Amino acid sequence: LFLLENGASLHELTSKEVLSMLDSNTLRKEHLKSFSFDLACCSSDAIVHDSPHNYPNNADISESFSIPGASSVYVSFHQYTFTENRYDKLKILWPSTTTHENNSHPAIAQTTEGPYSGSTENFPGKGIQALQIQSDSFDIHFTSDRSNTYWGYRFVVWSQAPKNWCHFCNIMVSDKKEDAMFFKLVFEALPEFKQYAEGQMMQVLFNMFVNSPHNASLLVLRALERTGIKSVIYICDDVIDLLLTEHVKGRSNWCLILDVDLKTDNDNDDSSMEELISWLKPHPRLLG
Repeated sequence: LFLLENGASLHELTSKEVLSMLDSNTLRKEHLKSFSFDLACCSSDAIVHDSPHNYPNNADISESFSIPGASSVYVSFHQYTFTENRYDKLKILWPSTTTHENNSHPAIAQTTEGPYSGSTENFPGKGIQALQIQSDSFDIHFTSDRSNTYWGYRFVVWSQAPKNWCHFCNIMVSDKKEDAMFFKLVFEALPEFKQYAEGQMMQVLFNMFVNSPHNASLLVLRALERTGIKSVIYICDDVIDLLLTEHVKGRSNWCLILDVDLKTDNDNDDSSMEELISWLKPHPRLLG
């Protein structure tokens, strides 16, 4: 981004490195660790877990989570997360293998992160980067004192990206200013990126929307804004075909999304989902 802003040609940087971002096989662990909460929830193996809201006084909660076969899992907390600072605390624990100096039998130790308490900025995923756990399983332990209870916590666990996800997808839906600037420069300079963003990437994003409307809607809206697609009539036909694909007998993906919209969940901010549905509704093929 620095080089481009200071006059370098995108072709001087060589399109090879830039185009490699379209390859899902180049997605690295640091990219997975940078996922937003909503994006992580769209991962194919995501686990979303809530404490009681509000949690009780004198709570003593221990729970285990696992994504079998994963080399690492990642944990990120929702923006609503809030506990009594210093008094109502959450720890995350997992087994780790250590080797003695004489390289004899490995010993199993326990790694602990936390305790976390207070506002969401004190938990992984908001003020702190998502927590990477080098194991396929972990435990949590939450305790509260005898007074003052709050909303509690919600977190997502994941180990892989959504289907067909790539690093360029990350940049397209990122809320970081520098990523938005980089996307704009590349989108305008390389026709192949523009074609990919308006076609294949929209299919990837809308597939996420079909599977997880609450979590993917904000990401889709951000991508539509970045690509400049202002009207639904300019969306690619493959996206509309996906929405009209039969999900269960006699019911399309679009019908199921509309059903989800009718169900209000007070713990979810549904404004972005409602905005995206309103944006889609005028399409002639969706009017029925």
